[in-house]
Order: sequence, then C-alpha cells, then structure tokens
Amino acid sequence: MGKNKKIKFDFKNDIEPHEVLLDSLAKKREAELGLSEKKLEVPLLKKILQGLLIFSFILILILFGKTIQLQVVEGKNLSVLSEKNKFIIHQIQAERGVIYDKNLNQLVFNWPSFDLVCQNTDWENKNEEEKDKILKEISEITKKNFEELKQKIEEGEDLIVENLDHQTLIILETKIGELPGFRIEQNPIRYYPDGRTISHLIGYTGKIKSEELKAAPEFYTISDYIGRDGLEKSYEEILRKNPGKLKIERDAQGHIISKETIQLPESGKSLVLWLDSELQKKIQEELEKEIKIVGAKGGVAVALDPKTGGVLALVSYPSIDNNLFSKRISQEEWKEIEEDPLKPLFNRAIAGTYLTGSTIKPLIASAALEEKIISPEKKINAQGKILVQDQWNPEKIWEYKDWAVHGWTDIRKAIAQSVNVYFYTIGGGTEIKKGLAQQKSKNIWKNSAGIKKPELIFQEKLKALFPTKNGRKKPFLMIPDGGMAILIIFPSARDFYKLLLWK
Repeated sequence: MGKNKKIKFDFKNDIEPHEVLLDSLAKKREAELGLSEKKLEVPLLKKILQGLLIFSFILILILFGKTIQLQVVEGKNLSVLSEKNKFIIHQIQAERGVIYDKNLNQLVFNWPSFDLVCQNTDWENKNEEEKDKILKEISEITKKNFEELKQKIEEGEDLIVENLDHQTLIILETKIGELPGFRIEQNPIRYYPDGRTISHLIGYTGKIKSEELKAAPEFYTISDYIGRDGLEKSYEEILRKNPGKLKIERDAQGHIISKETIQLPESGKSLVLWLDSELQKKIQEELEKEIKIVGAKGGVAVALDPKTGGVLALVSYPSIDNNLFSKRISQEEWKEIEEDPLKPLFNRAIAGTYLTGSTIKPLIASAALEEKIISPEKKINAQGKILVQDQWNPEKIWEYKDWAVHGWTDIRKAIAQSVNVYFYTIGGGTEIKKGLAQQKSKNIWKNSAGIKKPELIFQEKLKALFPTKNGRKKPFLMIPDGGMAILIIFPSARDFYKLLLWK
C-alpha cells in the first residue's frame, strides 16, 4: 500500500469491526446489571405536570402581589426612604461667639476638637457580622472597649468617641473610608486662659443633652457644647452659632456623587463686658491673701463703675478652673469638686445670701415716701425703744430696743444716725397704724429703689427675698404691726442698690 493511498469510510452504510465489538460488550454489561429489559425514558405522570403548573401559577401570583405591594401600596413611603438614603444633610460647623473685657482683651477662645460620630441611617443597613468587624477595628484604633462601643450604638447614641487625640485622629482620618456608618466631626471647645480668675463670672459649657438637642435641632448637633453656667448660659442665644447645611447625594453603594451648600454657616455674636480683666486678677490675688491671713473659708469682692453701674470685677473665692468642663470631666474629678468643704462651685457674689444690716434703711425710707406713709418733715420721738402690743394676745407687749436715745427724728436724721425706732415705727402697728408691713404689693421695695425690671446677668440667681405672710419660714422684711426687719440679699445686689442710692 502506497503512502498516498487514502481509506474512505462510509458512516451511513458500513459498520466497522470495533463498533461491533463495543456493541457486544455493552450488551453483555447490560445483561450483567439486568438493564437489558428496562427502558431509559419514562413519560411523566399527569398529576406531576398539574402540580408543577399549579406551583408555577402560585409563584407568579406571589411575585405579582409583591410587585403591587412595593409599587402601589408602599411605593410612596419607599420612595421617600430611597430619597433619604440618596440625600443626606450634614451641618457645616461655625464658631461660638467669644467674650472680651472692656479693653477688648479676649477672655474666651475656641479650640478645635474632633469626635467620632455614628450615622445611624447607614449603620442600620449593615448585618451583624459587618457591624462587629467595623466596631472591632474602631476599638483597636481608639483603645476603647468593644462592648462599650457596641452598647452606645444599641442605645441609640450618635456620639461614639469624643475629643480624639492627635494620633488617633490621624489614623481614623486615613481609615474612615473603610468604616461605613461613621464620620469624624469637628467641634470647637472653649478655652479660658484665666480659668480660675473668671470661672464664676464667665461660667462654662458642657455637652448638649438629647432633650436640648430635640428642642433646637437647627442650631446644634449631638457633639455640640452648650452654656451651663455664668455668662455662657445667660447669653447662650447670642453666643451660639448658626451652622450651615451641606446636601450630599449618594449612589446605591453609598459613594458620594455631589455636594451642595444649601445654607451658609454663621458664627455666634461676641460679648464685650464692663469687666476689667487686670483689675479682676488683682482683686483675686488680694482677696486670696486676706482670706488666708484671717483663716476664712471663702470671700467675695465686687467692684462697680459709679458712672455706668457696670461690673468692673466680680470675684468669688475659692473657685475652680472652668477648663475642666471643656472636656468631659471624669467622675473622680467631679467627686473631688463636689465633696470639697470649701464649695468652689458656689458663687458667693451671686448666689450667696447675707443679712443687709442697716444698709436696708435708705430703701425702707424710700419705700415709705413712695407710698406716702411719711413725708420728709415727719418726725418720730425715738426714746431708745419701741413697745408693740401682740395682735393675737393683747396682754403681751413686745419690746424692741434701739442702740441709743435719739429724740425727735425726721427721715434725714434717721438715715444719718441709723435710728432703729424710726424704721420700726414706719413699719406700722404703733404710732403709724398702716405702715409698710400692711402694703399688699412687695414690688414697692423694687420700685422705690428704681429697679423696675432688672437687666442683670444670672437673673435666675438674682432673687432677693422680700416680705411674706408665712412667718419666719421664709426671710421677710417686716412683720405686720411693726416687727423686726430682715431682708436677705447677695453682695452684688447690695452694691448695686448702694450705687442707685448714690446716683
């Protein structure tokens, strides 16, 4: 046979020997397994076909019903939720207003601070495994307990870690893209260069509470600070910032598509005080020296400008460094302050109450003139004591002594010589039957001193105690029928009252 000789196969008609061999082997194998009489193809039963058709029909109905539910019944709500997930609003932070003294020396500064905040809308879309993985990484970076972080989020807290230190902040900044559901928020904190000197006057700020945030969500975020005491609290509405708004559009994967500023931020307004910070420091130093010399527990000093009535200095000793409250104060630090027997948080100049002594007499005289109980020429014979009949027991006579016998006394002599009998008498119940004690309105005391509506700092604390008919359970000015005079006020109010009289 030559090399170029080709063999042709006819697959339609010819059967090759190897095909016969394989066919015989296959038949032999079928016989061994008992398959030679079995059919390889069996038609499906009619019931099975019907079952498959019914199942397919039910499945189509379920899918159709779900489509109707999503598109028609819940379509509007789902559309709103989709928009919420697509667009988120972030606040653009602004700075809180600062405070200056009369010479424009800055008393308060804003220092940058950074917090780690949870975005609940993004966080809720994660499964438990993803959440734990993210939280474990945050726990390792911030050195915070994993369980505590988890508990914060489960309790609905947004502020997870506050006042991040520099190193932690840098690490988080580089990895924040790998921590979906979290963001770093900048929020300035207050710094007071002369903390101890001005703490009682300026006050301090503290982290906002959830109920305060709900009351004014347009001004604050969960990581904001709010005035807690002093001027910081009294002028909160002036000092607070008005943050801007940034609208962020995201795709289905959470990637940012666009950003749009829809409201520009506005910083808070600043305050300029009558206070002279150098005078405040000097008075603080001298007061501290004198208190240590005499061995007193505390003291207060107030300096007013006689021309304007402005507060040039207001010192209460002892005091604390109000920078402690700019960060979250520890339980140990708070316990130490709270249990201090000298009460450094107590503002003696504003909240302390003291007997006025004879300084109240010009006010009593002014009120008596205002109510026309006496005239400037009215004279009373002051013989060193006054006798008052008990209104409930006429047989009982009360005796109130003066420090000297003054004789016939008019209002000028009464003030100049501090004649007690004169002021007992204008209280009423003796020579003058209807005196100041019988006046129904306690506002006569304020009005007679020219204080119609006090516009002073710390108004919630500026409350002198005026006459009451409830006896000595509360401080009162004058018992009906000419009893003793007791009025309790605070030092700054007493000085302000003296200034009014001088003017």
